[in-house]
Amino acid sequence: MKAGIITFHRALNYGALLQAYALKTAIESIGHDADILDYRNAKLEAPYVLQPFLKQKGVKNKLKYVLKARREKEKRRRFDGFRAKQLGIAPGEGYTKQTISQVNGQYDRFFTGSDQVWNPAAHDFDQNYYLDFVNNKEKKYSYAASFGVSKLENDYEAQVGKLLDEFTCCSVREEQGAKIVNELSKTPVRVDLDPVFLLTKENWAKNFQFAQPTEKYALMYHFELTDTQIKMARCCYEAGYKIKFIGKPIRSVLDFPCEYIPAAGPKEFAELFYGASFVITNSFHGTAFAINFGVPMAVEYLQKTSKVNSRLENILQITGLTDRRICQDTDLGKVLEQEIDWRSVNARVQKIRESSLAYLKGCFD
Repeated sequence: MKAGIITFHRALNYGALLQAYALKTAIESIGHDADILDYRNAKLEAPYVLQPFLKQKGVKNKLKYVLKARREKEKRRRFDGFRAKQLGIAPGEGYTKQTISQVNGQYDRFFTGSDQVWNPAAHDFDQNYYLDFVNNKEKKYSYAASFGVSKLENDYEAQVGKLLDEFTCCSVREEQGAKIVNELSKTPVRVDLDPVFLLTKENWAKNFQFAQPTEKYALMYHFELTDTQIKMARCCYEAGYKIKFIGKPIRSVLDFPCEYIPAAGPKEFAELFYGASFVITNSFHGTAFAINFGVPMAVEYLQKTSKVNSRLENILQITGLTDRRICQDTDLGKVLEQEIDWRSVNARVQKIRESSLAYLKGCFD
């Protein structure tokens, strides 16, 4: 059988592309063909458009462009290469709201997810992310779909409820999402892990041919850089770790030696987590890859970003790693030295992984 997947694959975002790759690969691993549907949504893509120099407003923005354009273009080249090679998507027009329905006869099953595909604000309530273009309820499924919020705005509830009623089964990524589905629809709902967990550490290493690590380093990857993360990095540096930082600010943000990695693509991103000895992050997918690859981590919740925090809290609770959370008052040296019971963590992840793969298999019965 053949599955079509609709997700946020056009974002210039590591987690978006790697979760899309993981879901496609997992479906293929259980004996079915899978395609990422090259569906285009203007609102989703607008933040990632690189405006040319002449459209930069003000001297400051023009200077930033000159200093950062080369590495930004290299990063985009690697993202495009990943889409083409790993997702089977080349640059082009793709499907639109007017043309997406033509794929109905090409697939036996359709999946929407993961990411915030059910957050109306993310895509101007584009109902195709709820598989509205699919003409057969028996073909409609989700996998680890997210609303990105704990409650929908009242204006959307009735419409979203009707759309969810047309699914055979709803798989969501967070408990908050399951609550929303139960309140709005009678469609069965379940909670599954983000797709990156569907592949084991060994799967990722083999598929991408990761190099074996040759040095001891702490990896920094953030949604927003904070003083707490910088202090954690210094703690690692003073303990003998080399520091690697995904990204490249115009000026160094650290007052101790650090290797900045300005133009990593999705494959390079995953490989950096694979080789790390410690991870410092406040990103959901940064946390997810650290857990999946068995790398000790320090995870900070951002005070301003409740939707990120809920995802982080959910994954840390599921894996029994809530003690890896750091804040201003945390004894960072203790976090660095504290050992993790990876046997217990891996057993929890494997149990849910097996349940999620069984769900995917059942979607094709």
